[in-house]
Amino acid sequence: MKGELYVDSSGHIQYQGESVTIRKAIFTLDEWCVWFWFQDGRRVLLWRDSLDEGAYRHLLVVLKKEH
Repeated sequence: MKGELYVDSSGHIQYQGESVTIRKAIFTLDEWCVWFWFQDGRRVLLWRDSLDEGAYRHLLVVLKKEH
């Protein structure tokens, strides 16, 4: 993943400064990474070590609640 991803506690997501909707998230390898498919067709791979442990765990909780 290149760029900034922001997820607030309500699940609102911004990627590279624009609001996006996640169509699908794949958690199969969530020990290492998460795949996102945005509504507009873009795909993003987020590596676990690209952010601190607490933020990654929070992101997983928010995403699993939604998807």
